[in-house]
Order: sequence, then C-alpha cells, then structure tokens
Amino acid sequence: MPLKISADLKKSIAAEKEIEKSDVEDYVWNHKPNNCFLCSGKLNRAADAIELDHNIPSAEDGIDSWDNLNLTHAGCNRYKRNHSSIEVRPHLQFKRFWENKSGAANFKSAKEFYKLGLTDCFVKTTKNKKTATIETELGKQSVSIYHERVGSRDMAFCFAELPISCIVNDDKIQPRYININHLLSIATDLTKNPLHEQPACRLVGDSDKKSVLMFDGQHKTVANLINGRTSLVFKLYLDISIEESLHLVNSIQSRIKKLPLTPFELATKMSDEVARQIEAYEEEMGSQEVSEAGFIAWLDPASRARAKAGIASAVIDRVVSDQDLAFARIIERKGLVIDGPISLKEAAFQKNILKKLLFTKPLSEGLKGEAMKQARERETKNVVKLLNKIYERGFVEQPDADPEQERHRIGRLGYQASLAYMTAIIRQLMSAQMFPSHDDLTFVEEDVPQKTWDIISGNIDRFFDHPVWTADLTRGIHAKAVQEAFSKNQNVETAFRNVGLTGGYCARNDRLPTNWAGV
Repeated sequence: MPLKISADLKKSIAAEKEIEKSDVEDYVWNHKPNNCFLCSGKLNRAADAIELDHNIPSAEDGIDSWDNLNLTHAGCNRYKRNHSSIEVRPHLQFKRFWENKSGAANFKSAKEFYKLGLTDCFVKTTKNKKTATIETELGKQSVSIYHERVGSRDMAFCFAELPISCIVNDDKIQPRYININHLLSIATDLTKNPLHEQPACRLVGDSDKKSVLMFDGQHKTVANLINGRTSLVFKLYLDISIEESLHLVNSIQSRIKKLPLTPFELATKMSDEVARQIEAYEEEMGSQEVSEAGFIAWLDPASRARAKAGIASAVIDRVVSDQDLAFARIIERKGLVIDGPISLKEAAFQKNILKKLLFTKPLSEGLKGEAMKQARERETKNVVKLLNKIYERGFVEQPDADPEQERHRIGRLGYQASLAYMTAIIRQLMSAQMFPSHDDLTFVEEDVPQKTWDIISGNIDRFFDHPVWTADLTRGIHAKAVQEAFSKNQNVETAFRNVGLTGGYCARNDRLPTNWAGV
C-alpha cells in the first residue's frame, strides 16, 4: 500500500533531502524505522495503512522537517489527533500489547509488560489496632487504622502508598480481563482528575509478610502504570474473607456504574431493562455458564424479541463507538462537520455495511462465559480492521492520483447500492479465505491471520481500481445499468456483475471483459 504523505510534506522532504518528489515514499520507508513511532508495533507496507506524522503537531508550532516526522499506523495517528507523541505513546504501546494478546490481558500480564517483579510487603498492627506499620521497598510508614461496622462485623482498613510491584490480582474475586477502551479512558482522565477512589486490596498471610491481593480497581491501577506511576495509594482491608470481599465488590457495583464483573459485556450497551435481566440470568447460571442464546431461551417468550434487538444494537454499537474506526470521520452526527467529498448517514452505514458484516443474532450456547466475551471482542477487532482498510483505500483520495477523478470515484461510493454491493463482495472474499463453520461467523470464530489480511488488501485494491468508479456511465448498456442501479437502488447485483465487478475479478481469477461497459 502507498504511504500516506501529504503533497506539502512530499515537497518539503524532496527539497530538504534533494530528491525527486516521486521518490519521497521509498526514501521515507528506507530511511525511517519500520516500526510505528507511536505504538512501537512493526509496520507492514503491503498490508497496513501507514502515515507520515509530526512528532510535535503543527498546532504546537511543529515544523515539516525530517527530524520531526515519523511513520505511524493510520489508526495510531487517528488516536493521537493533535496531541504530542509523548502523551499518547504509552497508551498506544499498551494497546498494541493488549491486541497482541487478543484482549486476554489482566493486571498480572500488565505487570509483566512493565517488567514489575513481585516485591515484599510486611505489615504489623498495634495491639489496640489503631495504627499499622507497613514496610515495602519504599521504606517504612506508619498509618492510621479505621474501623467501620458492617452488620455485626468490624471492618478494619487503612490507606497506604505501596509499590504496584507488591500487588497481586485477586483472581478469585476479580477474574475479568482488561477492557482497553475503559482503561485508556481512565488513563486520560487521571491526568486531569487524579482524585479517583483508591483500589481496594485484602491482606493474606499468617506472618508479618503479607500477600496484597487487589480485588477492586484493576483498571485504575494499570491506568496509573500507563501514566508512568510505579506506586499508588491503596485501601487495605486488614482482615477480610473472600466472601466479605465479594459482598463488598457487589455493593460497590450496585452503587457505582462501572464495568460489570461479567463476561457478558454487551449488557453495558443495552437498555437498563435488558441489562437487569442479564444480571438475574447470570446470578442464576453463574458467570462462566452464561451464553447469549441461553439468555434468550431463559427469558419469558414475550421478552425475547426485545432482548434479541438489544443484542443486535449492542454488537453494532461496539464497532460504531470503537475509537480506531476510521469511517467515523465521514459518518454524519449532530455537531460534526464532514470536510471531504463524501459523508454517510449513520443509518446507511449500519444498514449497508455493519449489518452485513456483523453477527447480530445471539451467539450459540457453545460459546459461554469468557469464550463468548472473547468471540465478540474478536469480531469487533476483525471488522474494525477490515473497515479501516476499506476506508483508507476507497474513501480517501489516493496520493498521486488525479484529485478531480478521485472525488468523482469517492462520490459514487456514497450510493446505497455501492455500499451494499461492496460489503457483500468483500465479505464473500473474506469467507473464502477464513472457511468459517457458517458464513455469518466469518469474523467471530478466528483471528484473521496476517497472510489473509495481505490477500484481502489486494482484493480491496482491485475492487476500487475497477473502471466503473471513474468511467462515463452514459456510454454503453452495461454502464447505463450501473448508473440506474445507483439512482434507483434496484438490480444492483446484476448491474455490477455485467460490468465484470465480481468476487472472481477482485481475486484475480477472472479478467475484466474488454467491452465491460457494453458499448
């Protein structure tokens, strides 16, 4: 794929390095590190959308000099927006780590990422239990002990600054994986509003040497690691059982809206009514036995249609709200001005693209608990990556192409007929590579391997290179039929097939007919 470098930057680099403007892309690729400057991930010129980005943004008086320019993934650059690289690199580096683990990352793996080995924590309390002495690699500190009566139980706790290295995730109480969007949102908020509630831990061990088990606050703790902190103030419960910890977590969850302790994450995207039903279903079945199909079967028949609609809406919303979705730049929303040759109504985007790619029905009972959650996360990741490839190749003016012709080409893609047929063909090509158990599950069952992405990128290029997107459609019976399909949204598949725009053509199995327009 071509590197995305603006005409102004090409001109500036050509002058600075005394090379031809046409040689700038290859020069940049050969002389800049082939790792994304923002996330540190490897760049694949054949498959990735890659951009040349300012380290110090132009908005902060960053200049178009060679030393201020770096290669980045297009998605990373979208995340960065107008912030300086130093602010977002830690976010994107952890995000890349999370993606490489297919979302199966938690506090334990985050500590491994930041190379934090386990360190010791010693705790001694006075006989009257009014103060405690805590010794860690930070040194000794004396802290006050507070008491709170909960029913007939006296709950003793204190607040202390501890190195994050001495904290262990309490897997029995907090088993869930990290939600990357929630995590990065907290990391950003902590830079502006640092007064978040302290993560909660319980102490375990018969001697002064204690295991410090964190049962609430995984996302806040990792967010602080992302922001460069290695120690944090924790709330330490000195003598609390697993059962009491679970009760405490559930009490917090009922008062504060936050991530559910459940693999059924779609509940957070549904109506309160459906979310409450899911909570009741999960309480009865247990977190690792829940499934989407099982939930529907568990409901009263009169409630099933509404719940199915809730699942479908939640699946779509996961993609629409994904911060990496490049299509968001041209989807019309209230207060958003679209600057470019094309804009899409959100309803058209959902109807003609998302609903044709996503599995919006309930997943089968064979996918339960974490497997169900990971399947939906995998689907979102696969679909967003595919849509970004489609967007960057089809809906953005390509470098070194005739600008007027590009605007003409992109304008034709705005028709519902174009969107629906494009999605159908590219989905067909994906299924042919992935061999899903059912065509609807193309993006659900497996991570798409890089080899497949390379093939699909070529197929996408071929689709948008077809002359039907730029030719005169008033000449030729087949070309006129495509024009009519655009305007009336009828006989779309037949019209495109008659001009030779088929899956076989995109896969280079079929040649384009010489008289494709039917002149």
